[in-house]
Amino acid sequence: MIRKGDRVFFADNSKGYLERCKAFTSAVRDAGLVPLSYGGAGTAVRQSTLDREIRDDFYGAQAIVLYFGTPENNSNYEDHWALSELKHRIGTNVDFLVYVSEDFPVGILQQFGYVGQHRVLSNSDQFGAVLRSDLERIIEHSP
Repeated sequence: MIRKGDRVFFADNSKGYLERCKAFTSAVRDAGLVPLSYGGAGTAVRQSTLDREIRDDFYGAQAIVLYFGTPENNSNYEDHWALSELKHRIGTNVDFLVYVSEDFPVGILQQFGYVGQHRVLSNSDQFGAVLRSDLERIIEHSP
């Protein structure tokens, strides 16, 4: 469970990521949480100065939201910064919300060590509404 004021990490490197980043930021702020959003974060980011910032935010977040979907041009399904980091956060005290497009081969998640729940979205326009509902479910509400 997460609490108001907690930091929530998001990464997405799929077609249409800008709209999902906006939806993520809006949903997280509306829930009283702090958004840490990285749209377009593919594996090439590992070779940049941005890698340290993403890494610090990923490992410092109390919840992690990831979207895996149809790759951008000249990319592939595995071109996502967070994939190789998943195994290091699994089993820690962090909530995962993982979303995939209908065409995403979910076996890739398993190859990288993630065997938790994921939600298949038939239309990425659903992302904001589904995320809001899922955040409500994992936020700890004090009596």
